[in-house]
Amino acid sequence: MTKLQSPYRLPRRSRASWNVQDSPSRQLLTDLESELQRLKIHLADVHKVHLHDRITQQNGFDERDAEVAKQQLAGLNRAYLHQEAIRKDAEAELEAWRRKVAEEEAQRKRIEEERRRREEEEARRQAERQKREREEAERRAAEERAKAEAIRLEAEKKAKEEAEQKIKREAEQKAKAEAEEKARQERKASAQQEVAAKAKAKAESERQAAAKQKADAVQTSLSPSNPQKEAVHQRYIQIHQNLKKFRKPFWDQCKKDANLKQQVGDIRRKIQKSVAQLVDLKGNSKALPIEELEKLTPAERRARAAPPSNAHALKDVRECLQLATTIPTTTIDIREFLASSPPELANNPSVATTAPALLIYALNIFSKSIIAQLANEASVSPARAEPLGVIAAQIFPLPEFSFNQTTPLIDILLAKYHIVCPPLFGITGLESSAQGRNRLGWWKEMGKYIPSARHHDRMTGFAAGYAALSLRNFSKSRFRNPYPPHHFWETITWLLDLPPAAVQPTHLTILKGLIVQSVERFLVFYGEAAVAVLRRVFTSFLDRLPDAVRKESQVGLLRTLGESLARDFRVGVV
Repeated sequence: MTKLQSPYRLPRRSRASWNVQDSPSRQLLTDLESELQRLKIHLADVHKVHLHDRITQQNGFDERDAEVAKQQLAGLNRAYLHQEAIRKDAEAELEAWRRKVAEEEAQRKRIEEERRRREEEEARRQAERQKREREEAERRAAEERAKAEAIRLEAEKKAKEEAEQKIKREAEQKAKAEAEEKARQERKASAQQEVAAKAKAKAESERQAAAKQKADAVQTSLSPSNPQKEAVHQRYIQIHQNLKKFRKPFWDQCKKDANLKQQVGDIRRKIQKSVAQLVDLKGNSKALPIEELEKLTPAERRARAAPPSNAHALKDVRECLQLATTIPTTTIDIREFLASSPPELANNPSVATTAPALLIYALNIFSKSIIAQLANEASVSPARAEPLGVIAAQIFPLPEFSFNQTTPLIDILLAKYHIVCPPLFGITGLESSAQGRNRLGWWKEMGKYIPSARHHDRMTGFAAGYAALSLRNFSKSRFRNPYPPHHFWETITWLLDLPPAAVQPTHLTILKGLIVQSVERFLVFYGEAAVAVLRRVFTSFLDRLPDAVRKESQVGLLRTLGESLARDFRVGVV
């Protein structure tokens, strides 16, 4: 077996080749040098091997890094292309949106320009219409002034003629008196006796007349001064009784159905809440004198007399009443709640006379809530009666809540008015008697009459509400006025026509309540006739009252009101 030898090791010389002259130490040194030389060569080779391995390893790392970098670069390229596509899509969408916005803006500008053009055209037409109305008003005013001037001249001429006739009569009477003076002196003694007898007879006659007047006043308090008015009053009292009789069985029927009971209760509460939330939006508007009122165009006068809006409350009440017409309930004969037979029945007896019971119940709750608010709120501030009269005048004429869609069911509200304030409808009575107080609507609580101050506050509220209800302008409405202004005129003129002995403080309070918040609308509706009525209220009517009534505070309040109206409206009413 051949022994392998390291290639880095020099071959050992054989003993035969040794130079005998070489010394062992020199030979050892030579061997060491040879060994060192081989070791250097070996280390150099090892270093080269290690260097080659490191280069090979590093090349492997570089190749892997290059591959990873290539993959990452490819991913970045793909992401860039994806983002670029998204950007281009976004830019396209943005451009489309910009075009759309531009088109919409152009469309808006066109619409705005068209609207502005229409408004300018409408304003121009309105200005022309107002100009025509103003010119027409000025023309009528000029005609009225000319007419008034002619009447004044005629009156002056008549007065002058009467004065001349008076002077002539006085001259004739003077001549006649002088002629009779001698005869009068002769009959002086007997004439004195005759005058004394006549004075005694006159005193007795005046005493009898006063007693008769007092008896007539007492009779007025116990019996109707107008049988026709009394019959109408009794019919409304019967309607009120019919409503009370209807309410209990209707509610008992509702209790049998829990769902119906809940719906009816919700309707009642919502109506009461809506009526209680009504507010006087008109506020304390400044009154205009009669001269300035005459200068206003008809549209401006109607706008000034127009009531405030309580649209939300009106909407709630109307929704409740409409719901009452849709909920299935029993029906009831509508004639039980009408003061007179409607024209529809006279012309066509086959017309149905029934109505949903729930609608009658809801209208009764609505009317009852109005009366309660007038008693509680308008009695303190008569201005609060205005929105109550307005909402009543807006609800009752609606066809869906009327008999046969033509006859308003306002008699339900009027029936309650006849109970709480009968003097508005021609009912008289003396406050000094229980029967007279009952006829005048003097309220009782716990079996006792309420104090006088509270009674007069209630009458003020009811009268203000009556005026707010009756003095409503329906000239531009497509609905029928449920309670036209002529009712207000009849009431105030009836009060003024009362015999002096029959006038009670309650009547004076009602007069004040009718006028205090509604004088402007009264003037708008009746013009000079209204001025004449107001002048009569504050002058001749108060002057002819008995002494006992003149001492009442209501007379002073009426006189103060007259002075205030004369100052604010510049009309001669005092």
